[in-house]
Parts: sequence; C-alpha cells; structure tokens
Amino acid sequence: MVQKSFIVVKALIQKDDKFLLLKKATTGDSLLAGWETPGGHLEEGEDLLIGLAREIKEETGLRVNILYPFHAYWVRVEDDNSLVGISYLAGWQSGIPAVSDEHNRYQWANISEIRTLQESKGLQKEIDAYELFIARS
Repeated sequence: MVQKSFIVVKALIQKDDKFLLLKKATTGDSLLAGWETPGGHLEEGEDLLIGLAREIKEETGLRVNILYPFHAYWVRVEDDNSLVGISYLAGWQSGIPAVSDEHNRYQWANISEIRTLQESKGLQKEIDAYELFIARS
C-alpha cells in the first residue's frame, strides 16, 4: 500500500477582533467536518502562497493580505492518505464573503465565540495553535 500525502494551506482571516469561519457542507465526527477556515489542497507543484490566495479567492471572493504561518500539522484521513497542513494568519482587506459550493454559510467570530461552536474539532485545534503562537511571540 502506497501512502499519499496532500499539502493543505489554510488562512485564519482576521477583521478587527473577529475571524472568518466557513461551515463545510460535510457533517459528522471527522476533523474535516463542520466549521473551518478557508483553504484547501495545493495543486501539483503549486507555490504555497499562490495556492492559498487561489483557495481564499475560490472559497470566499475576499481580498486579503497573507501575513505569516503559525501552525503546521499532519492528519491521517484514510489508511493510505494523509494531509500535511500549514495555517497562515491573514488580514482582511476588502469584500463580503461569498461561500462556494463546498460551504453552506459563513460567520465572523471572535475566539470566545469560536470556542462555543459545535462540529469544529479541526478549527479548535487551529485556534489552540494560534493562541500558543501569539503567547510565544
């Protein structure tokens, strides 16, 4: 069995004291279900920042300023597949989010509001990493 790893880039987009969240159409107990930050798989040979900008545009239509990475992670999604992910902080520049067919809604939320969300295991881990990064900076 050959294991495949995919690279995923995500953006925690900040506007004032709130962050953009998208509700994935998928449900269930998976780390990939529920609320998440914009992002997705890189295409073969694609640059990290170019791929992240493309994913943000496709999923939200927003203009953002990608600032810096704050977290890297590995997740097994199937017996023979895994994701290597990198989360970046980004600043909102302009636009009103328009969700793609991958998501059914969006919201801006501060960290305390994010902590109350159901169906957000992956998002909660991303926020944990963000808070740890900020505390160490």
